[in-house]
Amino acid sequence: MSIRRVAGRRFRAGVTLALLAAGAAACGGGGEPTAPTTTSTVTRALPTQTFSGVEADAVASYDVIIGGTVVLTCTADWGSASNDIDIYVTATSCVAGDVDGLLGCPFVSRTTAVSTKPERLAVNVTPGNYRVWVANLGPGAESGTLQLTVTFSQ
Repeated sequence: MSIRRVAGRRFRAGVTLALLAAGAAACGGGGEPTAPTTTSTVTRALPTQTFSGVEADAVASYDVIIGGTVVLTCTADWGSASNDIDIYVTATSCVAGDVDGLLGCPFVSRTTAVSTKPERLAVNVTPGNYRVWVANLGPGAESGTLQLTVTFSQ
């Protein structure tokens, strides 16, 4: 699956995450003490996505289905440090063919750094469908990768 240049078209790939929460049942009666519960933090990488030929002021998107409460971390890396790439996370109802259209959508979170490469965004999300956007603010066309990870407690 890859993310490609979007100019009036939207390319997306879907991934479903099944997150299972582990719990400990406390034993009752007998006056026995209850063992403390322990949790661990788990980070899972989703398949790396590529985008290519994203012109200045164009966008590419990737859809993800989140099955639990997680921290979604998005990392975009690209070729030229002279280009400004930003990351947006929106609902899947957001449909945009360019940066101006994307700016008209309500977003869950976004990055706005001008000179940060790679661009990184970490956002707490609840179960649902999300669209992660790579927005190329230019000045030139760009290609690169988008890595998504989820971190959760179990």
